[in-house]
Order: sequence, then structure tokens, then C-alpha cells
Amino acid sequence: MLDSLRSSRIFGLPKSLIWGMRKWREHHQDWSCRIGKMGKDCRLFPGLQIAHPERLPLGDSVHLVQGIMINAAGGVTIGSYAAISYDTVIWSGNHRYYDAVTLPIDNTDICRPVVIGECVWIGVRAIITPGVTIGEGAVVGMGAVVASDVPPLAVVVGNPARVVKMRDADHYWRLKEAGAFWCGPDRKGKPGKKAGSD
Repeated sequence: MLDSLRSSRIFGLPKSLIWGMRKWREHHQDWSCRIGKMGKDCRLFPGLQIAHPERLPLGDSVHLVQGIMINAAGGVTIGSYAAISYDTVIWSGNHRYYDAVTLPIDNTDICRPVVIGECVWIGVRAIITPGVTIGEGAVVGMGAVVASDVPPLAVVVGNPARVVKMRDADHYWRLKEAGAFWCGPDRKGKPGKKAGSD
């Protein structure tokens, strides 16, 4: 029993975790070679799908997790300290359907850039459509469909996404000036903090 337990762990960590860390590192290095510009301390997890990665500049400490799909044909810019959650779709290109030469669409690409500001948090399964700008410090709720611009510090939810409240600007700027970034290089965000503290 003891021998099997020892053989399943390396330095106190399960082999599956060691394997996962190795895969994450390989995946991160693979994307870092193809993405147009990548800031320092970005975290790119396995399972990303990115079309036209050369048109995807990332700021510092951007956090992209599994299942995210990005079509950067029209350009997608993600600002520093942005955190984008599972299964989010970000699309900057589309096919032409009006005046198309074939049905239901044709191969003409209609590209419109997407800009995601600094310190933006995008929740699980949100959809960001072509031509949208999400302002600094905004929060996009789980499952929201963002089809128009989001003001800085706004919290948006729904389909189509609508502003339901604004973040406390003084609190936001104090945290930013202090360098308290959840996905920064030293991960100052503390797990287990009570909800509603923002």
C-alpha cells in the first residue's frame, strides 16, 4: 500500500497534477509563438481555440481558460489583467449574407475589431460579437451576449447584454493604483473572500 502511494506521487504531488502542469506549460509555449504580441505573465490554459492568433495582441497577465473560442480575423485586443472564463466566444469576423452571391452566406469576410479593456472580467459562456469594445474594469455576466459597446466599470448581463449596475469607481482606482490584480504575477486576489465586497 505504501509503495503504491509513494509511486503515485512526485514531491508530494499526484502524478496527474504533474502531467497537467507539464501539458499546460507545453500548451502555453505553443500559443506564445503564434500570438501576435503577448505581454508578460499571461496564463493560457489548454483547450483554447484561436483562429488568426497573429491578430490577437494580449496585455500583461491576461488569463484565458479552457474552452474559449476566439476568431481574431478582424483583430481582437485584450488588455492587461483581463480574466476570461470557460467557454466564452469572442468573434471579430463574420460571413456576408446580405448581397451574398451564394446562399445562405458567401465567403466574403466582414471583419470588425473587438477591444477588451484592462481589468475586464468576462464570465462563463459569454458571447462577444464583432465590433464591440468592452471598457476598462467592466464585468460581463455569465451567458451574456454582448452586441454593443460596454462602458468602463459597467456590469452587464443578459441577451442582449444590458447594464445593471456600475462598479464603485473610487474602490476600483484604489485597487488599481495599489497593484492589487487577481491575475497579476503575484496573484494578490485572495480566494474565499466574501461575496458582495466590490
